[in-house]
Amino acid sequence: MYLDVKSTCSAPFSATLRPEDSFVTAHWNLPSSRDGADGKVHHAGISNPRGEIQQWHIIAAAGHPLLRRVIEIVTNNILQYNPYLHGTGSWGFGISPGR
Repeated sequence: MYLDVKSTCSAPFSATLRPEDSFVTAHWNLPSSRDGADGKVHHAGISNPRGEIQQWHIIAAAGHPLLRRVIEIVTNNILQYNPYLHGTGSWGFGISPGR
């Protein structure tokens, strides 16, 4: 389980998590008058009307394949990163695995 340091819980995890849960996160978006018909702020690269998948809490079973793959991609991106080739200040998934 990962929680950002500023995250809090208002109920015990056992009240929310079920024994069969193996990966838990949530979608989020922010109300705004400056965006689409749904009144929500979406990053330009996100087309899901439910918004972005937030990352300030992630709960995963040990060895979960999705989280394992995310860790592999992030690690590869770090190892392959070159600011002269890839620039700075862009999306973290800009470097494809295997490059």
